[in-house]
Amino acid sequence: MIAKRFIMASSVVLLIVLLTGSVQGQGLDPISDTNLNGQGFAPDQLLVRFHPWTNAQRADQLLAERGLSRIRQIHALGVQVLRLPPGLSVERAVEIFSNLPEVEFAEPNYILRVMAPSRVEIEDQWGLKLIQAPEAWAAMPVTSTVLLGIVDTGIDWNHTDLAPNIWQNQLEVDG
Repeated sequence: MIAKRFIMASSVVLLIVLLTGSVQGQGLDPISDTNLNGQGFAPDQLLVRFHPWTNAQRADQLLAERGLSRIRQIHALGVQVLRLPPGLSVERAVEIFSNLPEVEFAEPNYILRVMAPSRVEIEDQWGLKLIQAPEAWAAMPVTSTVLLGIVDTGIDWNHTDLAPNIWQNQLEVDG
C-alpha cells in the first residue's frame, strides 16, 4: 500500500514538472523574443550585486552617474535589475560595473526558456510507463480543492494548463 502511494505521489510530481511550461527568469518584466535581437539576454538590462558594505546612497550615486535606473530588486539574491541608458551596451556596462570596487558582480540579465514537452511526447516516454504514471494519474480523483505551491523565479501565466488554475494569495503580494 505504501509503495502504491509513493508511486502515485511520484507520478503526480513528475507530471507537474513535465507540464510546467515556458519559464522566464523573474517573471515580472516579460521580454519578448523580438526584443532580444538574437541575444540570450535582455539588451537593455544589467544585474548587479553591490558589496554588503556599499551603502544605498553610494549605490544610487553610482547608478545616477552612469544613467542607469532600477527596474526592481531580487531581494532573495540581493541583486538589482537595472535599466541601461540608450547607447550603453550590456557588454560595456558589465565591464564598467565589474571594475567598480563597490560591485560584487555585474552580468547580463540572461533569459532562460524551458519548454514543456507536448502531450504526445509525454505519452511516448518509456519512463512514465515504467513507473506506471498513467495508471496513477487515472486513479487520482479529479478535484479542485488541492492547492499546490510553486516556488520559482518565473512562470508562464498564459500556459494553457496553468492559466485557468493559478491562484495568488493577495495577503502576501509584495507591494
